[in-house]
Amino acid sequence: MPLRASHIALSPIVALTALVAPDLVGVALTAAALWAWSSDRMRWAGVWLGLAISTVHYPVVVLIAICLVAVRAGRWGEVRALVG
Repeated sequence: MPLRASHIALSPIVALTALVAPDLVGVALTAAALWAWSSDRMRWAGVWLGLAISTVHYPVVVLIAICLVAVRAGRWGEVRALVG
């Protein structure tokens, strides 16, 4: 099964898309921000989200969702660290 996944992941079309479309960079930076947020590294999550937002604009929705989850849980310090 991993061999089939690597066959698709190493496709030349994926490499070409990475060079042409900035959306893939935005997705990767947003994924890094979500990983940092889940690892309780709020400052790094803010850095990654800032870079993702400067690349494409849809990570703003992710930022709003993270802030709403943190506010609902009563963790205002995380919101302040994430937003800056």
